[in-house]
Amino acid sequence: MFKDISDLIRFNPPRLGYGVAVTDIDGDAEFEFVVAGFNFPNRVLKWNGRALVDLVDPVLADNQRQAIGVAAADINGDGREEIYFLNSDTFGGRKRFGDRLYLNRGMRWVDLFDLEENQGVMNLTAGRSVACVDRDGDGRYGFFVANYGGPMRLYELNNEGFVVDVASRVGVDLTSSGRSLLSLPLVSSGMDVFAGNERGANFLFQNNGDGTFIEIAERVGIADSLENVRGVAVLDADGLTASLTSLMGIGKAHTACLCARRRASSAMSPRRSWRFRAACARSSPPTSTTTATKSRSSTILVSRTGCSVSAMVNGRGSIRGRR
Repeated sequence: MFKDISDLIRFNPPRLGYGVAVTDIDGDAEFEFVVAGFNFPNRVLKWNGRALVDLVDPVLADNQRQAIGVAAADINGDGREEIYFLNSDTFGGRKRFGDRLYLNRGMRWVDLFDLEENQGVMNLTAGRSVACVDRDGDGRYGFFVANYGGPMRLYELNNEGFVVDVASRVGVDLTSSGRSLLSLPLVSSGMDVFAGNERGANFLFQNNGDGTFIEIAERVGIADSLENVRGVAVLDADGLTASLTSLMGIGKAHTACLCARRRASSAMSPRRSWRFRAACARSSPPTSTTTATKSRSSTILVSRTGCSVSAMVNGRGSIRGRR
């Protein structure tokens, strides 16, 4: 059973929040919650022993942008996770301001898209979701972006340290009205990607084992082109395999809460491997809920449109997590 511990979040006014990532921001081997803000500053909530307090610095707060998604992963293999904020200042198509890809350099955060050498690949299409993908299974991740009215992107760092979009090279540069993403082994031994779409068929990108993908949603019966997906979660329904649960349609229940627990080891990825479990939360429109946590306890932080942030913990867990 989960109980509401939202009172432990210090200063928690109603706000537009569209996503939560869990990562070690300050390198102290403790996880923090990174909360995306839409026309509000992004937040970094850290447990100080008594409460979750906001320790965000002005760079990460970035209150001039409209963040609609956030993800954290190690894209350069240094053991520290980078942070991707997906910004959208228009409903679909071309947007005015790009996304942020923050890398930690000592005591400061640097947006890699601000660097001249990376500006040519900046995402200037409105998006709805961003996920972390280790397509090669080597522990170095990329950020997969589901755009709305433009091709999907997959950003990685090349050997020279430049940001590159490898989506077309690996077979995922399809155009749709993307709403939600999941990355995990679904139909292969590598990391596959499920993309839930609106106004069109869903995509399921199967990992070919060589870092490339093939789209097979229609073949396996989950294209579902007559529905409009708003969120997706995954759970181990039979104790053996992962199952997808899509929450679809305007006027119906929206996105489920997703809790990710790290496994001790995996041949797929020596640095990061995940067992995904879904703690479903039904919400009435227009509330939208997006949650992910990597701590070994079962703490879930929920960022909801037009509401304050909520936190839940099960009876056996705590809100403290270590790598």
